[in-house]
Amino acid sequence: MVSMVESLLRAWPRGRPLEYVHVPLAAGDQPPPVEPGFYRALESLAASPPDTRFAAGLVHEVQEPDDQRKILHAVERLLSRTVDVSPACGLGRRSPQDARLVLERAVALAES
Repeated sequence: MVSMVESLLRAWPRGRPLEYVHVPLAAGDQPPPVEPGFYRALESLAASPPDTRFAAGLVHEVQEPDDQRKILHAVERLLSRTVDVSPACGLGRRSPQDARLVLERAVALAES
């Protein structure tokens, strides 16, 4: 995923704003890994344009909020900036209850 974002940043047309990049860190029914080493490759994106927001797709309904907070802080340290949070993909494959839980967790993470 990091290679794809790096390619996108290199190819993005000059003079056109790149509002954000979304990087899924989980996979459907699999929450994001808690091991900090999994995220180490993100460090190379720290030099990305400061006006391009980074959306970390780490919000997942089956993972403890404290674990997600640790992951968020690890990603922010590696990128040397505050990042946005989101689920790894859309909410259409989730039940209404799980979708609501994901949204509640995203709000709680964003406010932490």
